[in-house]
Amino acid sequence: MCLVVVDPCLLVRALEHQHSPPGKLLSLLIHGLMSQRLRTLRDEYDEIVKDYGNSVSAHALAKAHERVDRQYAAALDQQARVSEALDQHVTTEFLLVTSPPLREELRDIAQQTQLKSPHIRPHRVNREILRCTHLALVELEPAPFYLGRERVSPREYLIHTAITAECSVLITQDDALTLPGDAHHRDPRTGRTVRPYTLDEFLQHELPFQVTFDAIDAPAVFRAFKSDGA
Repeated sequence: MCLVVVDPCLLVRALEHQHSPPGKLLSLLIHGLMSQRLRTLRDEYDEIVKDYGNSVSAHALAKAHERVDRQYAAALDQQARVSEALDQHVTTEFLLVTSPPLREELRDIAQQTQLKSPHIRPHRVNREILRCTHLALVELEPAPFYLGRERVSPREYLIHTAITAECSVLITQDDALTLPGDAHHRDPRTGRTVRPYTLDEFLQHELPFQVTFDAIDAPAVFRAFKSDGA
């Protein structure tokens, strides 16, 4: 499992141009989310007997099992459709993390993008990215100085989002946030670190070798992901 913060500029582009590299990246995040969701439902099923087996009636226990069974079957079917659309085996689960300032910038970028791409509407972008998110932070403290006094950027919140969620990867095309080589940003208070990647660097260093990125049919993955009727 690999927690990832993605620059909202890339997330909007993923929805604006689904065949683009950011669109293919979002497909991988969808695949990771589906795999994680299945594991969570399996764990929930196992915990039902452990936590409630001796404290509820057999009927109530059976109803709880039935509910989880339905959820698991639906998630399994949806994952199968996503995997078929992806058309290759992905062993690493990449999972998207967002935060309040990231979601706010996401809305702002979507609003600006709508002027040239009318199908990009802020409420739709928010809804779609929320559905693709594994962890949505509900608050984020002000970021410390990650870049130094000579490189202050209002977008340091992206680094801080990754640090707070203990992500190992930040993907951004923002030159103000990238670093040379394999250098990491470090929180001076906690010592936690995160490595910033451009999308090309992420594909080169983090993508499993067996994944053919260019072959990903992102629109097909998006359609399969939406096929639950949401």
